[in-house]
Amino acid sequence: MGDATRELPLAGFTHAAIILSIQNIEDAEAVIANISKYVLPDGKLVLVLNHPAFRIPRQSSWGIDDGNKLQYRRVNCYMSRLKIPIDIHPGQKGGQLTWSFHRPISYYIGLLTKHGFVIDAFEEWTSDKESAGRARRMENRGRSQFPLFLAIRAKRT
Repeated sequence: MGDATRELPLAGFTHAAIILSIQNIEDAEAVIANISKYVLPDGKLVLVLNHPAFRIPRQSSWGIDDGNKLQYRRVNCYMSRLKIPIDIHPGQKGGQLTWSFHRPISYYIGLLTKHGFVIDAFEEWTSDKESAGRARRMENRGRSQFPLFLAIRAKRT
């Protein structure tokens, strides 16, 4: 195990994956720069993260429009880079914090390009969770319309 922002004792490889972790690393550029040193030409990098447009801690939430019987996604900000404290044990006094780092999608595209990657696949994933009860139709529709995860596949040039 090692720090992905620092030199690692690795040889070249054809594939790399960053799954639901880059949004918790302050120096995302160091991670991508480091990976670009090890991924061989034509190698692939898969990046999966909480969707930066719709899942921003403390800056996005679900709301209900009772008049139209719709569930909607509220986003308070998007383009600003944010360092957001996350309480590891909510409800406990003096609990430990971890950090989430919000960046817009354009940040990740620019970062990959800067470090020799070309995006060759891009997917947005919605939740397949199904609600039950009185609000199920509204909740299921809302969940199907707002992707909660983003997956990017990039090829090393």
